[in-house]
Amino acid sequence: MLTSIRTFSAGEGIAYNLQALKRAVIVGETTAGGATSPRRVSLGHQFELRVPVATGVNPITKTSWEGIGVKPDVPVEESIALSKAHTLAIEGLRAAAANDRERSTFDSILMKIQSIEEAASASTVRLPTADLVGAYVPVIGAGTTVVIFEKDGQLTWHVDGAQERALLHLGGNRYQRQGLPSGFTISFRAKSGRTELLMEDPVRPSVIRAKSKS
Repeated sequence: MLTSIRTFSAGEGIAYNLQALKRAVIVGETTAGGATSPRRVSLGHQFELRVPVATGVNPITKTSWEGIGVKPDVPVEESIALSKAHTLAIEGLRAAAANDRERSTFDSILMKIQSIEEAASASTVRLPTADLVGAYVPVIGAGTTVVIFEKDGQLTWHVDGAQERALLHLGGNRYQRQGLPSGFTISFRAKSGRTELLMEDPVRPSVIRAKSKS
């Protein structure tokens, strides 16, 4: 469940109770801290007083979130809470995967999430062009080799039998294949001393490829 400083009242109650029952992982920011139910009392002359008449108390913890809010299990800024929750969910599925091929599918999703996050961050370090140029082969199983080279000062994507596409920088280490709709992207990352590529394609599963040393 996602929370922020703007999560208040009933939303806080749901988060607090689910957390106490261990039925949810709370991701985000500490909530506002409003557990009381006020009643409006008219004082006349267009004045009114709001008087607390009840407060939420969890039957397990015997405590309330009034004034202190609900503290998340995974504290992160509101802006990245959804992405963090997605990552946690995929990591859980990956841990339960039956084999390397299933795990590689979840690894591809995690790399895509990471790439999108980094593309939106001003602090991401862009990999040098020299590190990206080369031939990339699937990390798991067989598949098409993707070649990245520089042409007229621009990174270019090549797969045998397909039209070459210039790569348009989207941010971070994420690129769009020129002339194709949104979603046909290429992402790079440096991991464990090698450069990896993720070719995203809406019509087929994404596969992580590693740069060949030859």
